[in-house]
Amino acid sequence: MPSYLPILTYYYKVTATGSWGLSEIGEEPVPVKASTVVEASKVVSITAKSDGSIVLDVKEVSGAYGYEIERSQEAGSGFQVIGEASQGTTFIDHDVVEGTTYYYKVRTIWMAGEKKYYSGYSDVCQCSFSFTKHS
Repeated sequence: MPSYLPILTYYYKVTATGSWGLSEIGEEPVPVKASTVVEASKVVSITAKSDGSIVLDVKEVSGAYGYEIERSQEAGSGFQVIGEASQGTTFIDHDVVEGTTYYYKVRTIWMAGEKKYYSGYSDVCQCSFSFTKHS
């Protein structure tokens, strides 16, 4: 199910045209409600770094404020927000343990005034890495 930014109401005064010509402009404004679908992002690449971190790159969504990243050690539950990528589309997860499988998902953040709005979640991405640290 898509997510939406808040509904805005616009008011129009309406006229009609036809074979009879042009009607007069209506006296009362007609309300029309409009909303914008919030596009979801997704994880497009994951890289294990030699420093023991995992780098996630997410799909850029035009007009987005940022991206919220969630992680779990279970595929279907237990997800917690671990941060936001608000200065681009890259997020670095430094809090990982070697040999542990992680599941990530992302959602797009939009701003309307001072309030944040979110898209639906991306598909879950499974990541399991073994790190070899060099001294």
